[in-house]
Amino acid sequence: MMKTHGIIGYETLASVEKTYAANSFLRMGMDIARVRDEKWKGAGYRAGLSGTNIPLSARMMAVSDV
Repeated sequence: MMKTHGIIGYETLASVEKTYAANSFLRMGMDIARVRDEKWKGAGYRAGLSGTNIPLSARMMAVSDV
């Protein structure tokens, strides 16, 4: 259940983006919500991303979260 919070956040922001498609702030928030639980070495969860494949905004959020 805990691992679904990112998807819920992503879907919520994605629904708002339909109205404000040009809003890059929303896009960044969607990236953060979707993949902030990924780990640099690939040990995170959700999308299986690692290293620079993780969006910079999500990497920064992960560092601040720790």
